[in-house]
Amino acid sequence: MPPQIRLPLTELQSQVLSFAHEFILAKLYPPTVIEIQKGLNVSNPGTVHKVLISLQRKGYVTKERGTARGLRLTPLGEEVCSQAKQMKLELEHYQPSQPTTETGGKDESSPGNPA
Repeated sequence: MPPQIRLPLTELQSQVLSFAHEFILAKLYPPTVIEIQKGLNVSNPGTVHKVLISLQRKGYVTKERGTARGLRLTPLGEEVCSQAKQMKLELEHYQPSQPTTETGGKDESSPGNPA
């Protein structure tokens, strides 16, 4: 099977996808458009609807017709959310190493020592 091409997401598309993923994990059922709108403080449910259509066209979600809770993440959508969550966890636990100087602890770029 050929590798799946990931189409880039806008910031709002990424937020909606993450919200839906977290909602489903927490409640074991998908959110409605209104729940996404309120959860992300989006002013218009039509905006959420348009984002969901874009996510569907890009292959990240599917939507069952005729039901308010018909949103489903595709395997690609699940993978993207899982990878984003893992990256977020890694960033939260990242500890940059302390800079070392080769001059016995003195910082050569201090005002008294022009570089």
